[in-house]
Amino acid sequence: MLSSRNAAVDHSTFISIVRQLSSATLCKFVLHFPLLRSDADPIDRWVSLKLILHKVSIDGDLQRLLPECTVLEWLGFMFCSLHHRDLIIHRPMERLRYLHVLFCRLQKLELQAPNLTEFEFGSHQVPLVVGDCINLSMATVWVMKPSDGFDYAFTRLPVALAHVRDLLYINMAIRIERHRRQLISTSDMTGFYGIRGQLELAHRILRSTAALEHLIIDPKIKVDYGFHDQTYANTGGFMARLCIDKAQFPGTVITVL
Repeated sequence: MLSSRNAAVDHSTFISIVRQLSSATLCKFVLHFPLLRSDADPIDRWVSLKLILHKVSIDGDLQRLLPECTVLEWLGFMFCSLHHRDLIIHRPMERLRYLHVLFCRLQKLELQAPNLTEFEFGSHQVPLVVGDCINLSMATVWVMKPSDGFDYAFTRLPVALAHVRDLLYINMAIRIERHRRQLISTSDMTGFYGIRGQLELAHRILRSTAALEHLIIDPKIKVDYGFHDQTYANTGGFMARLCIDKAQFPGTVITVL
């Protein structure tokens, strides 16, 4: 680990040390000062398996550097800025297994990593081109902005990550217009057991939906989640009749099955 307040001494020391680190047995090397453009030449010759960039401003030099890292297996970018440009690696990264790109400012991500097994991406909706990753088993995508999210999540991402075998996990926020519920005319609540949360939801629906004509409360379970206490389930109808006063909602027909 190199760390000092004197950047000039740091870089001269850094270069002298790096030129000696040609061994493939190097496991970890940590720098606590910014690198200069002149440092790129000795770094080009490093044998490294893992590279993580955190809060780094990235220019075009990185796209020329990465293809030279022929044994790189783990690549991560976190809170980095590419100044809203594309990150494109034209040459295949044959040994890359893990790629994580989180909260970075870029316009497009494109690379060839035929042996990639795990991919994690979190950003706004940008085009993803990761090539023919036939070994890709897991992909996680965090969509930061909800605009046009359905098209991105269910059309473009499955095409871009077509080779995912085991799990494609998409985490996104969906923006729903607040007053859409005013158009609801019928609401059907099934599996109603009479618990407090269900009663509060029923009152919320009755009070906030101006166009509601019919509310159906059904204790019957339509989807079985492993709950088989029929005696407890039958209390739903009793609690609905006890706690929901139909006289308070004259414009809505309330049916308790």
